[in-house]
Amino acid sequence: MSTSDVIVIPVGTQTVAESNSFLRKLWGLLNTVEENAWCYTPYTDTKCHKVYIGSNNVGTFWFDYINKGSIKNLYIDDLKIEKKTIEEIVEKAKMAIPEDDFFVEYSFMHDDCFKMAYQSNNNICIYETDDSTKIVIHMRAYSELDVEFWALQKKVAIQHLLFVYTQKHFRLEKVIVARQAHFGQSKKYDYNYEWYDSDECPKNEEGEYYLPETFFEIINSICGEQFYSKFDAAMIYSAQMLHNSYALERLQFSHREEKIDNTGLFDLLNVGIVSSLEAIVSAEDITIEKCNCCGQDKYAISKRVHDLVSRYLGETMADHVKKWIYNNRSKYLHTGKTITPLYYYGKCYPLIDPESKREMLRAETPFEYNMIDLCTHILRKYIRDHYIN
Repeated sequence: MSTSDVIVIPVGTQTVAESNSFLRKLWGLLNTVEENAWCYTPYTDTKCHKVYIGSNNVGTFWFDYINKGSIKNLYIDDLKIEKKTIEEIVEKAKMAIPEDDFFVEYSFMHDDCFKMAYQSNNNICIYETDDSTKIVIHMRAYSELDVEFWALQKKVAIQHLLFVYTQKHFRLEKVIVARQAHFGQSKKYDYNYEWYDSDECPKNEEGEYYLPETFFEIINSICGEQFYSKFDAAMIYSAQMLHNSYALERLQFSHREEKIDNTGLFDLLNVGIVSSLEAIVSAEDITIEKCNCCGQDKYAISKRVHDLVSRYLGETMADHVKKWIYNNRSKYLHTGKTITPLYYYGKCYPLIDPESKREMLRAETPFEYNMIDLCTHILRKYIRDHYIN
C-alpha cells in the first residue's frame, strides 16, 4: 500500500476500556454512513506496535499503540467515503457520548410443559406467552448496531443460567430490540435453595416456576457490563459446561433414534461435570504456591474441588467425586483411556480386566445421572453466597 494514500487520524485513548468505547462508537457511527460488512483479519505486529483490524465497506483499518490497550493513531487505507466524513466521525467517536437506553426482548422456546411466573425488577422482566418464555432486559449501548452485538453475546449466558435455575432446556427463538418497555409489579417469592431434581424446582400456587433474586442480580451484572468480571465469567463457564452435558445426556437418553452408539460418551459427560466444578473454584482468590522442582504454579485444583463439594454436599460426596469421577476424568483427558473399552449391547458377558487382573471389566463407563442435578445445586448456592457476602 502507498503511504501517501493512507489516512492518519490521532485518537489518543490510554486504556483498553477507553479504546473499546471509542471503537464501539466508531463502528456505530460508520454504520450510519456505510454498513460495516467486515473482512475481519486481525493481526498484531508487536515490533512496530501496530494492530491490523481488517477491511470493511469504508476502508482498511489498523492502529498503532504506545501501551497495550491504547490507541495512538487510527490508519485507514483504500478509503471509500469522503476524507472529511471519516475525520468528523472519528472526532465524534472520541467525544464523551453517553450510552443510550435499550430494551432487549429474548424469546425462548422449551419442549417441556411448564410456565414461568411473571417476575420483574428495575432492569429485568420475565413473563410467559402462549408459545414462549420472554425475558426483557434493560441494556445501555452507543447505537443499535452496538446493542445488537452485545444482546447476542449475552443470550447464551442467559440461556445457560436459565437451565441452572430450572433444569429445563431453553432454545432461543428471536431477539427484539426496543427503545421502551413497561415493567409491572411482581410478587416476591421466598426461594428454597435446597432442591436438587427438576421436579423439586420452586413453584408458586399456580404451578409456575419462579427464580430467586440472585438470578436477577447475576443477569444484571452480566448485561450491565460489556466484558465479564472474573466471577461472572467463572459462573458462566460452569453453567455452560452443565448445560452442554445436559444436552448431550438428552441426546443419548431422550431421543433413542439419535442415540450415539460408541464408547467414551459417558467419559465426555464426566468431563463436563468435573470442569463445571473447576470453573466455580477458579473464581476464588487464592495464594498460589510455586513448585520447588519446576517453578510452575501449584493450583491443587482437585483439593479445591473436593472442598467445594464438601461445603455444599458433605464430605462423603466430596470423597466420591474426587476419588472416582475426578480421577477417571483426569485419566481420560491425559491418557485418552475410557474406563472400559466395551460397549453395552443389552447383555452382560463377565470378563476379568486384563489390565488390573483383579477387577471385572465394566460393560460401559458409568454415568451418575444425578451429578448434573448436584452440580447445578452447588452453582446456585455458590452464586447466592457470593451476593450475600
